[in-house]
Amino acid sequence: MLMPGRQAYAEAVLNPDNFGLPLLRRLRLVCEPKTNSPMAWPGAFGIVFRMENSQGEARAVKCFTSAYPIRAERYEAVSDYFDTLFSRNNPSVRFLAESYYARQGIQVGRHWYPVLVMEWVEGDLFNRHLGAVCAQNDPQPQLMALARTWTEVVRALRADRLVHGDLQHGNILVTPEGIIKLIDYDGMCVPLLIGRFVLEGGHPNYQHPRRVQQYDERLDEFSALTILSGLVILAAYPELWARYDIQRNVLFQESDFKNPENSALFAELDTLDHPAVHIVTQAMRRACFARTTAEIPHFGDVAAALGL
Repeated sequence: MLMPGRQAYAEAVLNPDNFGLPLLRRLRLVCEPKTNSPMAWPGAFGIVFRMENSQGEARAVKCFTSAYPIRAERYEAVSDYFDTLFSRNNPSVRFLAESYYARQGIQVGRHWYPVLVMEWVEGDLFNRHLGAVCAQNDPQPQLMALARTWTEVVRALRADRLVHGDLQHGNILVTPEGIIKLIDYDGMCVPLLIGRFVLEGGHPNYQHPRRVQQYDERLDEFSALTILSGLVILAAYPELWARYDIQRNVLFQESDFKNPENSALFAELDTLDHPAVHIVTQAMRRACFARTTAEIPHFGDVAAALGL
């Protein structure tokens, strides 16, 4: 099925009657002050619009520009599973944004197309937040607090059998209250999808070079460990941020994973005399040389060794 383009969606969202969900028909589209055009964020598979109710509470509405029947099935599986998690107030919901997938979401011309409605999350991108913290006079307490919170996030995902699929700086927000929120569920896996083929490869600066092509419950292990390691290292040596930040990573990057023996970062970490840094450096080196996900050090074991 041929999907509408971004401009067609931008015109359709201007009319509330084009929405199939009563919730969306009651919302107001947020427009750019200068141009009065819809406030929108284009992505690889669609475009996201911001909408608000009369109290100013916002929702993100994602319209799809690419047709993937398998992706629709996955969105519905994730949406149904989220309904269960949020209705029971499971551990992971504190770190997730509510989302709902509707097949008959928006009408463009004579046809209906799906939309994904998500809770709007205000916050800083994870790497930008880290950069700001590292620039402070005494960043160590905040960085260790983030490491503890990140450990809670990963444990909560494990407890609820969720796999995000693309844990990276652009999909992690830090709210003004200091809460971590995960966004972008294009690559998410719920129990019903275990064993299916992975549709998203994930950001290369957070993924194992031999990442598997099927969903399993340890698919996030490497990226979760990469982020935790970066936080622990920065808490001990925040000055490393200025040397290894490339604005799309947390210290480590793809070249470090593919060739740790010739990595400037690993070489420098080996010279640092700090127990926690030694623990995560060894864990990351073992993870890089792992041939399968089963050989990647368990996140929980590393966190326990750090006392988190």
